[in-house]
Amino acid sequence: MKKHLCLLFACTLAAYAVFSQTVAEYLDRGEQYVIEGRFLEARSAVEQAIRLDPDNALAHLYLGVIYRRLSEYHLALESFSRTIELDNTFAEAYFWRALIYDEILNDPANARSNYDMAVYLEPENARYRRDRGIFLSEVVGDFISARVDFDRAVEIDPLNFRNFQQRGVSLGKYGFYELALDDFNAAIRLNNENTANFFGKGVMLYYLERYEEALENLNIALRLDNNNYRAHSRRGHAHFRLRMYHEAVQDFSEVIRLKPNLGEYRLAYSNRAFLFRLLAEQTDNPAQAAYYHDRAHMDAQVVARLDEQGE
Repeated sequence: MKKHLCLLFACTLAAYAVFSQTVAEYLDRGEQYVIEGRFLEARSAVEQAIRLDPDNALAHLYLGVIYRRLSEYHLALESFSRTIELDNTFAEAYFWRALIYDEILNDPANARSNYDMAVYLEPENARYRRDRGIFLSEVVGDFISARVDFDRAVEIDPLNFRNFQQRGVSLGKYGFYELALDDFNAAIRLNNENTANFFGKGVMLYYLERYEEALENLNIALRLDNNNYRAHSRRGHAHFRLRMYHEAVQDFSEVIRLKPNLGEYRLAYSNRAFLFRLLAEQTDNPAQAAYYHDRAHMDAQVVARLDEQGE
């Protein structure tokens, strides 16, 4: 009898080992599919893991991340909430849930409570600190609390350029241009191939009225990403300040070509119209002046039409 019990115990252990390994294999497979961008296959793999182990908190977290990548935000939220039901100390689930409330559902109250919980559970996680700082700065308008989070993120992970970059964005937003410039310089030292680093530095230099230096950095930003319409727009303003009006026209034309959000699109037409009128006033060639006036009129008509249509 004892021999049979030992054999049964050994078989149970073996079955559990196979079961656990199978769940892990499905999760590993799902993670690999996510890396490869094969999100539907990733979902199938993780769902299979959940069928084998319905109370696996990590599996539900993975499923939530996959749903988020598939833009199935409410299903993602359900998965993250299920993760928390299974393990209410799972900081990453709170963090992902905060991102959805913040970026997708425009629910700052729930976003704040979930960011706070993630940071409470893992206070030394630099990403949680940084993203809560972005939320506090951009959404809540609480610069002091945001600064605390950004400073702590930099202390925790001083080799991550995004910590300096995002603190620089926040400092610039609240008018601390010199301090922001220091952060963008630090970010560039860590990563000199990131467009946002040079764009941010260029913007801070522009606000400091160092237009030639601003232009140099915006040129680098656009060499890294020529489709960055914000960099074209800001460079257009720098060109204008340096009295390089033809170059400014080209920049605002690029913004129009890229057709970004309505505000920038309309503003680009308005700025270009102003520049054409300015060029018309400065030329001694009547034919050229007439051409510039016509172009200014055409752009002004577009602005008026956009205003009427409310596009």
